[in-house]
Amino acid sequence: MSPQPKYRLEPVLEQKERAKKDAEKALAAARQAMEEEERKKEQLEKEKAALNERIEATKVKRDQKAMEGSLSVKESQQYKIFINGLTDQRKEVDLKIFKQSKAVERAAEAVEKAKTELVRCAKEHEAMAKHKEQWLNQLKLEEQKKEQKLMEEIGMIQFMRRKGENQ
Repeated sequence: MSPQPKYRLEPVLEQKERAKKDAEKALAAARQAMEEEERKKEQLEKEKAALNERIEATKVKRDQKAMEGSLSVKESQQYKIFINGLTDQRKEVDLKIFKQSKAVERAAEAVEKAKTELVRCAKEHEAMAKHKEQWLNQLKLEEQKKEQKLMEEIGMIQFMRRKGENQ
């Protein structure tokens, strides 16, 4: 049996395989980046919830003092200033959450692009792998035909020898 010829498109197949692996890595990195952006957003939302709780607690404390009659005008103004400051902080956090939501959206788009690229690379690799498989099957078929022809020739030679010996 002769040595099997080398698949002439092997470098292309290897390139497609590398591209597929690179696309898999890019998708993993994009997913990780999106998870990080989501964690940042969750942290900001927790910060906002804490500010809301603090505002409500301060209002309850102020209202309780007012009901008891121990709230002076100066304290009332201090509470108002403090609550306004917390409200301003909450607005800043709201803006950060909005910006972070946009960052999460961009990260999700990057994940989708990476998925699309991976699918494309996987299809190209699969097509090349099928082509190689068909090429190998064709080689095998040709080898079988050569073998069959050789066996027929050997059979014919043996038949002719026997025929010649019998005469």
